[in-house]
This record gives sequence, C-alpha cells and structure tokens, in this order.
Amino acid sequence: MLKSRLILFLLLAHYGCFCQLKDVKIIIPKEISYSYYDLMQFMPGEKFFVVAANALSVYNTETSEIIDEYDLNYGVKCLSISKDGTVIATAIGNELWFFSFNNQKLQLLYKTSTPELIKGQKNSEYYGSIPIGGCFFTGNNSELYVSIGSFSLIYDFKKKEIISSYSFPLTDYVIHAVHYSKANEAVLAKTSGTLSSIVKQSLSDLSKTTTVIVNPQTVSKLNIRDSLLFCFAMDKYFILDIYNDKVVHEVRLPRYDYTMYGYDKSLLKDINKRVSLTKPDTINFSNDEYVFDIDYISGSSSVAYATSKGIKFIDLKTKKLKNHFKGVVSNIKFSAHGNRLICNSYTSYKALRVYDPEGMKLISEKVAMGNPVTSANISPGNKWLYTNSSSSGFFWDLKNLSKYAELKDISGSDSAYINNVFFLSDSEVVVNSGTSKNLNLSIYNIYKKKYRKTIRKGVFAITSGFVNNEFYYCDYTSLHIINLKTLSEEKYSGMYSLAATPLYQIVNFTKNLVFVPEANKYKVINRKTKKVEYESESWSVNARVMISPDDKFLFTFSQIKKKKTINGYETEIPTNALVKIDMQKKEIVKDYAETYFPYDFKIKNEGKNIGVWYLKNDMTNYTDKQVVYSEYSIEDGTELFTKPLSTTKEMMSYHFTSETGKYFALLDPMGKFFKVYNANGDELIDLSDSKFTIPKMFFYRRIFKADYNQRC
Repeated sequence: MLKSRLILFLLLAHYGCFCQLKDVKIIIPKEISYSYYDLMQFMPGEKFFVVAANALSVYNTETSEIIDEYDLNYGVKCLSISKDGTVIATAIGNELWFFSFNNQKLQLLYKTSTPELIKGQKNSEYYGSIPIGGCFFTGNNSELYVSIGSFSLIYDFKKKEIISSYSFPLTDYVIHAVHYSKANEAVLAKTSGTLSSIVKQSLSDLSKTTTVIVNPQTVSKLNIRDSLLFCFAMDKYFILDIYNDKVVHEVRLPRYDYTMYGYDKSLLKDINKRVSLTKPDTINFSNDEYVFDIDYISGSSSVAYATSKGIKFIDLKTKKLKNHFKGVVSNIKFSAHGNRLICNSYTSYKALRVYDPEGMKLISEKVAMGNPVTSANISPGNKWLYTNSSSSGFFWDLKNLSKYAELKDISGSDSAYINNVFFLSDSEVVVNSGTSKNLNLSIYNIYKKKYRKTIRKGVFAITSGFVNNEFYYCDYTSLHIINLKTLSEEKYSGMYSLAATPLYQIVNFTKNLVFVPEANKYKVINRKTKKVEYESESWSVNARVMISPDDKFLFTFSQIKKKKTINGYETEIPTNALVKIDMQKKEIVKDYAETYFPYDFKIKNEGKNIGVWYLKNDMTNYTDKQVVYSEYSIEDGTELFTKPLSTTKEMMSYHFTSETGKYFALLDPMGKFFKVYNANGDELIDLSDSKFTIPKMFFYRRIFKADYNQRC
C-alpha cells in the first residue's frame, strides 16, 4: 500500500513534533526557543529540567530527551517550580498558568489573569491588562509571589485566593522580580518615572521594603543565585552581592554607532552614556561584547558569563578569566550542585545542550532545526528534508528527522547567504548562494558534503527546479532553461517576478513550447523557432496556464460568455471559467468550472479528466463564498463529480495541492482557516485553531515495494 504524508512548515518554527490522522502525518518543525529572561529551571533532584518558551518542555538532564511538553502562547516571561516539583507556574502576558507534573506527564491545571488577581485592589479596575512582571513559588506550602505593575501579592494557588497584598505608588512599575530565598525576600527591579531601583521586599510582610540601589538606567532583567544578584541594565551588566548590597563585578554595555543610518551624533552621545557603579571590567570583556546571561556555581567563586564571544568563567575574587569556551549561547543555568550546565545556543547551529562544567564536557544535546525556517523542500526520493535560513541551510533525514549536514555558501563566509536550493536527486542539489552583490549557481553533493561544480556566476535565482526533466531558474525578469551537461542555455524575458510566489505556478514549458507571462497578457513561444504560437491579451496572474503534453492545447482560466436565465429571461453574461484552448484554431473549444476566483487544477486519469478547485460563481449570493472541487471529462466537458468543500464569509487566498491532486489544502495567510481535503473532497484535517502564520506545505510519498511508481 502507498502511504502518503503531508508536511507543514512554519516560517518561524521549532523542533519536530508529530500529529497523526488517518493516512496523513503532519510534521511541525519547532525551534528550541531562547529567551531574554530566566526560563530554564532544574526540577528537584535534577533528573529533569524545564524550559519555557513557545512550549513548556520537560527534559531528561542526561539525555536531553523530551519527557513531555505543552504548547504555550507567545510572550512567556516567568518560570517557577514548586518545592516538591509537582507544580509549575509560568506567566504569559497578563495570564498566570499552573501545570502539574506527575508520572512524567504535564497537565494544565488552570490559568488566571491580572483582572482576577488584582480584583479589589485600589484602582485595580484601570490596570487589568498589565502583564505580570514576576512570579515565583515562595517555598511556603502553595504560596506564590506575583508582581503586577505597582501591585504585589501572595497568592495561594490551591485555594485560588490572595493571602496578602501591597501596592507601591501608582507611578511605580515592577519590571521583574526574583526570589531571594535565604532572606525570605523578593528582589524587584522597579522604575519610578526617570529613575530605576532595585528593592528588597519581605515576603512575610509585603509592606516592608528596602531600596538597595538607585540606577538612572532601567534594570530590565534579574537573575539570582545564592546571594548574588545578576542585573541587566540599559547601559551595563553587574553582579550585586545582595547580602551586603555591594557591586562585586561590572561589565559595560557596548556603545552604539548608527551614524551610517543618518543618526545625529549628539543624539548618539546621549544614548551612549555609560554611568558606572564601579570600575567596569575592560580586561576580560571587549568594547563590542554583549552579555546574554550570567550564572554562578554555588559555593565557589566562579561566575559564568554567556556573551557574544562565548562562555567566560570569571573568578570573582581575583577578577581573572579562568576559562573561555567559544560559541554564542543565549541562556545558561547551573544545577544546584554545580555538576551540570544547561546551555541554549543559537550560533553556529541551534541546540539545547547539557555540559559537565568541569572542562565543558558535552553530556547530551537536543539539536534544533537551525535558524528561522524561510523555505523548505523535499528530495525526489523523499530521503531528505532541506530547510533554509539565510546564512545556512540544513539537510534532515526524513526517516528520523535527524540533522545530517549544514549547507553554507561555497566560500564558507558568514557574510554570504543561501538564497535558493533545489534538489536534482537524492544525492545532489543546485544552490544559489553568495553575497548580495555576487550570487552563484553551484551543484552540491549531499553525501560527500561538498560542492562539485559551479553552473553560473553572478546569478540571482528567485526559484529553480525541473520541468519535464529540464533544469530551469528564474530571476525577476527572465526564465533560464539550462542543460546541466553542456551548460547551454535558453533565455525568455517576461514578468517572472511572479515565480517568487509558488502559489502562481508561473513556470511551464514542454520540449517544444514555453509559457511567457507579461503584464495582463501572456505568450506561448516555440522554443526552436522563437515564433509566438499563441498570445492572449487578457490574463489574470492568479490563473496559471498549463500546456498539454502533446502541445495541442492550453488549459487556463479565462473570461467567456455563458447563457443565463435571470428573472425568466435568457441572456449572455461574461463569466470566468476553466477553459481548453486549441493551439491551432487559436480559440476556446471547451469550458468547465465557472468561477470568479480559481485556485488550482490538475490533469488526471491519464489525461482523460481534469480536476479543479475554485470558488463557485454564485450570482445570487454575494455574502457566502463556497469552495468547490469538481472533475470533468476533458474531451466533452461533462461534469463527473462535484463536492462543496467549505463555505466562508471571507475569501481564502492560500492553497496547496499535491502533485496528482490527491490532497488539497485551503487556508488564509494568518491561519485562522486551515483545512486539508482528499481527492473526494472529504475534510481530513482542521488546523484552524492552531493559528499558523503564513505556513508552507509540501506533500511527499512514502513508497512500499509494490507501489514504487505511485505518487500522492
């Protein structure tokens, strides 16, 4: 039996998870996200650790295997785990979510929101949309500390009630809060107009507060380990010993230089003011070095800085660099015993890693898809999945979705980027890559992981591929058909910028003829004589044109006149329909489905039938838009089969069709409507609740012995 599978790719996506329905498998690549805040925590016992980003994920510390996960909304800021490890709390915008973790399973218990939490507080009715600044379990039974704007609360998550509360002046705003467990205090980053401060607040009496330090630049992020508070301000990074309120280390934020964008130097001078609290460390950190995260090995003098230059271990007593490990890491977290370090990295390739800090020995890793996925493709034999993302791309083994190889430009330069990749076979791809001023077309061997030869230099390909076993590429103004053996080339000028959008399916040619699009019209040109065989003066760019394999007919959507009976009178009315054009007669000889917006069509049943997906042309109903699938006899135009797919108020513009029309997907760009249908028009999947933004879909076939030549 042939088993067909549908693959969905998101442009900003994450590592692979699977969803099975009947004979359709959906793979949603998911990146391992990183965050500005401290969203990685070890569970009690340190056998597992938790990461909160686009999903709440529990990992095995020694293997980086995902134990369980729960998809979250965008905007996660806080993560806290109860003392016994059975409850996890996370803040997303103005909502507080509670999860249980029992028997290695995550389950959403409930969620509450800012209006519910601050209800009854003075002036609370005006601040219901304020996001949660900080939240953490206090370690006392089921109590949770929550800061919201100027409000601070102790909340019992089991009883779902406020135990105590305190309000700072309404002009104050708590940006972030962390737990200083040794003193049973919350440490807050608070802003009051033009001044920011770090404040201690007693958890046993919220009205007892102590200002530790006042800083003119806003402190937006806090982390804490033992008695060391790691502070990230707008002009500096510093470590504060919260026990004696003393700054023990400081690193200056790099200065900005935007003069190349026309910024006034005097304005930049104000922006680049760096007011130091102590003497900044300029020996171990360079002027252009950004710090992403800081953590400390408990009971030692060793602090780790995750920077744009790597991970640096600094001895706080001597202020000397102990170790330096290269590679850009965005988040780090030591275990309580200091024998494990979690690193979330995104350069040179994305991965979540667990290290033994002693020598930074790699214990385990979970490799991500790479960088944000901008395009993707599947090899002809369904062996490889390729994902592209600016400076590099990745080949993935479709059997287990493991990363096989990273693809970079032939120069290996980080300033070069991958523009376009197309599979020649399961072993080779054509790569269009280089710098913005010098892009080349080259052939890359996947198994050998190296380039074999360059086809063209100075080429910008918005798309490339095969039609009728001939390789082509398009720039914005022309189509190029290349013989890959001799490298001879045919060039046709036209409005090929449309080829950048796969929905238009603009490229079509046979051995003898080629379709050439122009503004509001098109031509069909003889490839040997260069003579125009057919020309249409009216054409809509969303109506693709297909040349029949025998070169005798064109299939496209065109305006025709049809007799209609309106109010008892028969009259001819212009209407849009799928038509068959005789190339010799230069006229329409058959018409099929009538529509005012076409989606796609496929020739089926060895050229005997034509299947078409379209919006039904209903002159009596301008409110509802009905999507229909119909099949017709190509020869006599007889309607063989019609099935309504969906009726919507808004027109769905995005659509994807499998190679032979076995599957059809219809969606809007924001993913509010997203459904997949089979060849009979039956709905297979409804992903509308997922809200995928501008997804890209591919269909591939999984072949078993008896069905090698079948395709989906």
